[in-house]
Amino acid sequence: MLHGKYASHIRERSTMQRQFWYLTSGITTLLLFALYGCGFTSDTGGDNANSDTATNGSVSISINRTMYAPTDTVEVSVTNHLQTSIFAYDTRASCTILGLQMQVNGSWQDTQVARCSLGRPAMLVEILPGKVFTATIRAGSQGVSQAAFPSGSYRLILTYSTSATRSPQQTSQSTITLYSATFHVTSST
Repeated sequence: MLHGKYASHIRERSTMQRQFWYLTSGITTLLLFALYGCGFTSDTGGDNANSDTATNGSVSISINRTMYAPTDTVEVSVTNHLQTSIFAYDTRASCTILGLQMQVNGSWQDTQVARCSLGRPAMLVEILPGKVFTATIRAGSQGVSQAAFPSGSYRLILTYSTSATRSPQQTSQSTITLYSATFHVTSST
């Protein structure tokens, strides 16, 4: 009889240990997924040439590198870290939501080296909360001409709103402007 109670106690203890192990491993797995999903972006601002990500904490612009040859393409990602959608219009550099600026004599100026010639009205692009918008910036006009980026320092500019507007000229809420990290085009990379 004592042996039966002892065996029952051992089985019960073993079952509780397995349940505890399942519970802790499940919680650990969930925590790891949560941490992985948080990601990492550096908060560097728009003029730091040593980073490929610029953020205002709510939205970030990442470029694939900081040095390019004149005929390279710039791969860029815009990540919305907000709890609400962001909106921007798509007829900027290479027909994306991002403008392109070049540094000339120490000041930033818009450049048409990657102009958009779609011949249609600008379309509103929505980036949902937690989502990423990707784009490719190329010199020249998409589908019309091939060109090369002149050597120099560049940055991308994103002007967005947290509410949809009916036209690019009309804003129902103030817009926010964010710049990418500076990147450089040289003929010898």
